[in-house]
Amino acid sequence: MTEILNPFVDVAAARRDYRDFGWARITDILSNPFAEKVIQNIVKNVEFKNTFMLGEERLGFSDNELANLTGEKRQALFSQINKQASEGKGFVYGQVPLAADTLSDTHQALKTLLQWINEEDTVDMFKDITGLSQMAFAKCQVARFSQGQFLLKNTLKAENKNSQLGFILDLTPDWDTDWGGLLQLHSTNDMPASAFTPQFNSMIIFNASSAYSVTYLAPFIKYYKYCVMGEFVSVD
Repeated sequence: MTEILNPFVDVAAARRDYRDFGWARITDILSNPFAEKVIQNIVKNVEFKNTFMLGEERLGFSDNELANLTGEKRQALFSQINKQASEGKGFVYGQVPLAADTLSDTHQALKTLLQWINEEDTVDMFKDITGLSQMAFAKCQVARFSQGQFLLKNTLKAENKNSQLGFILDLTPDWDTDWGGLLQLHSTNDMPASAFTPQFNSMIIFNASSAYSVTYLAPFIKYYKYCVMGEFVSVD
């Protein structure tokens, strides 16, 4: 699938950044025509479920289900979500697993993207960049962040011992830093060490042991933040 990867990707620069910082941002990773097909496919054909945690339970509502809640029930729901967030735990954002059994004939660009991410050549490229030789395949989801949504600090490795490398492929053009939605990578003392404004067709990779978060999105954003979030994992 040579038409997927941008042939001018600077693998050597990504390798240096990952070695020096534990992360790398690869700009224009996909060919621009294909990146445009992916975002159009997402906007036109993906039906997101607004997913969140209440206690230890993972729940979700479609946009229609959320809209059909009474104002009182909606307010009570988000009060619970925000209370839990004030205690340092939780998330709320739209998501759909990017997996063969969840994609239909209307998701051709996403199917191609999923196949490319899991191609041997692609996995080998990220092994070369990171030195993480145990990576076998990627698990990922399409994500949509809207007003008031967020992803609090968490660690992929803590949730899955086989997780090796996290990644976020940003697919939102012309994002303003003041809107929030920044990816934060945290140092070992839990302080944000790096923050990245969404940039169309760029992929941020980071060690799965690093804590990460997505900052709260302001109520005055002009449009959604879209991305593909995932992890490369090893096999037992």
